[in-house]
Amino acid sequence: MKNDGIIAHLTPPYTPQHNGVSERRNRTLLDMVRFMMSQTTLPKSFWNYALETAARILNMVPPKKVEKTPYEVWHGQAPKLSYLKVWGCEALVKRDTLTKPDKLELRSIKCIFVGYPKETMEYSFYYPPENKVLVAQNAEFLENSLITQEASGSLELLNKSGGILCAWDTNFFKKDHHTISDNFIALYGMWIPNNQKLLIISVYAPQSVSSKRMLWSYLESLITSWNGESLIMGDFNEVRCIEERWGSVFNSHGANAFNSFISNSGLNDIQLEGFSFTWAHPSATKMSKLDRFLMSNGLLSAFPLISAICLDRHLSDHRPILLKEVFSDFGPTPFRFYHSWLELPGFDDLVSKS
Repeated sequence: MKNDGIIAHLTPPYTPQHNGVSERRNRTLLDMVRFMMSQTTLPKSFWNYALETAARILNMVPPKKVEKTPYEVWHGQAPKLSYLKVWGCEALVKRDTLTKPDKLELRSIKCIFVGYPKETMEYSFYYPPENKVLVAQNAEFLENSLITQEASGSLELLNKSGGILCAWDTNFFKKDHHTISDNFIALYGMWIPNNQKLLIISVYAPQSVSSKRMLWSYLESLITSWNGESLIMGDFNEVRCIEERWGSVFNSHGANAFNSFISNSGLNDIQLEGFSFTWAHPSATKMSKLDRFLMSNGLLSAFPLISAICLDRHLSDHRPILLKEVFSDFGPTPFRFYHSWLELPGFDDLVSKS
């Protein structure tokens, strides 16, 4: 070690205060790893990839007392920062760098960037369908999608989940036609019990703010052009105020756009009972109210006893929400009779005539 310019300084056991620089650096690394893991859906088993990436970044940052970076001091040249990528972002990895694909197969697969191999100037990617880590060089990194998405703890699930399922009782709702999109299903029809025209929209909103703005604008045009009542429900991937998000970043611009959509469409947000948040990160470090029911004024007037409840979750990271009409019957209205009424003139005639 001395030949390489490394001098070992020993400290007494169980005295971390004598090794302040290393302890502070370890804490910095742990804070970086904790934050990096919180921004992705990767399991905790990838902590070592996050730690190696954090150490690589710190080696490319100059400390307070030295003008040069550790990388520059060790290698004698400045590091290439363009090689760095946003850890945990999605990437389209070209298949020809991994295996020779069939002519009709997709030329790239979607993976998650997890680090830098030590031996080469390539990148490490996690491929969820096969649960393995790949090493490749040719890839398109979708860094902006991770930076601009809401910090709700989940990545974009389009083309990864089974989709939106709509089912109804034909004794109560008669469908005339429908519209299907990547982020919603709109059912146009009639509510049979009162012959009321009804538009039901099931929503799974995207993560990016710009995509959500486009979705709000399109849904608003559907609702305002519909000559009837509207019910919109599902996962909107957005909150309305800072109180509806805990443990993650609140985007006021996204909330304002969502509130404008609700107001311009003439919708009412049905208050949920049971739980304050409908979504929770598996680690319970972040929670948000992403799922809700939105009803038009006429539909709310037709069902004044409507209420919504948020149930407990078991299979998903989202809590199920239930919309129901509650009829409360407290029995006959109590009637009081005072003996002094018997002394009032004409009371006997009033009772007999009634």
